[in-house]
Amino acid sequence: MGKHYHKFLSICAVAMLLILPININAAELELTSQEDSVLLIEELSQRTMAIITSDMLKSDKEAKMQSLLINNLDIERINLLIAGRAIRKASDEEKAEYNSITHDYISLKYAKLLSGYDIKTVEVINSSRIGRSDALVDVKIITANNQPVIISWRVSNKNQNLKVLDVIVEGISMLRSERQQFAGLIQANGFSGLIDILQKKLLQMTGG
Repeated sequence: MGKHYHKFLSICAVAMLLILPININAAELELTSQEDSVLLIEELSQRTMAIITSDMLKSDKEAKMQSLLINNLDIERINLLIAGRAIRKASDEEKAEYNSITHDYISLKYAKLLSGYDIKTVEVINSSRIGRSDALVDVKIITANNQPVIISWRVSNKNQNLKVLDVIVEGISMLRSERQQFAGLIQANGFSGLIDILQKKLLQMTGG
């Protein structure tokens, strides 16, 4: 009886060791609340519209939009995803330089894109699950010439803090587009070459 009991305990212990890592991984991959994501995007949409419809100069609108996006984009994760595997081989100095440049490059590029719309109305029309844990919130924009534009925001739960991981305009993912573009630049110029190109692009975007 004692031997069977100890054998039973041993089997339970092994089972727990096998199950525990799965439970830990599932806990780390927190589901992003669709309801909270909708609230976040509704707020961002209203703040975006307030900036765009203001009497500010175009450069000031872009600066305001960039500040708004920096606070709400998961730029650190975006940087890693668009760099792909190439960043693993980069030196610490290259990684630091890349992160610094792309922090401004990505936020400003998204800001220019969004502030370029002449928005008449904006409305959240749908939310759904995307990937293993993220939420996708669809927003319909009606421009001044009554043209509808669908912009989808991919929201991710980062340490119980909701952040935007991707902006999808009319079905085109900014994240995927940037990753494809970066992959081509890295293949042709290497990772250090990518940094030089991004630095030049950023100077052009800022009028430097």
